[in-house]
Amino acid sequence: MSPQASRFFAGAVICAALWAPAPAVAGEVLSVDGGRVTRIEDPFVPDGAGSDLGRPRVQPRPRPRSAPRAGAARAGTAAPRGKRKKKKGPTRGQKAVRRALSGAARARRISHPELNRYRRLYDRSRSTRKKLRGARGRELGGVIGTLEAIALRRQPCPRGYDRCFSSSGATSSTGPP
Repeated sequence: MSPQASRFFAGAVICAALWAPAPAVAGEVLSVDGGRVTRIEDPFVPDGAGSDLGRPRVQPRPRPRSAPRAGAARAGTAAPRGKRKKKKGPTRGQKAVRRALSGAARARRISHPELNRYRRLYDRSRSTRKKLRGARGRELGGVIGTLEAIALRRQPCPRGYDRCFSSSGATSSTGPP
């Protein structure tokens, strides 16, 4: 065979190998029908070797320990390590909401009974938020946070105080009406 014919033959073999369809590999899927479970090969699910399980979880690096205080080093004791106590009292957001409500009452945009109703509703929403977990707690926390952010920016409520506080009260109930 001539060298040109052998090159042509080798090229034809390589092209045929590249154009050949890939082997069909399907992943196994368990199908549950009532009380019966069957194994099915699904062509759209990769097999075990071809499935990507994501990036491996990386262990967090330990934080470097902070150096003890200078006074504590001289005394021979380490700096106290513990949780900081939460400062009791109203937060900036709470103060801002109360200030906005008081200002609205002074400007006669809301009446005093409405002021008391909004204060009670806001306090009840905050106490209910402490008791809730999961999606309901996050939702109510988001409403309260939005209300506090509006008050901190000293913006008027977009659609009046009644609408702002009704969204807070609508989500503060823990069950169906």
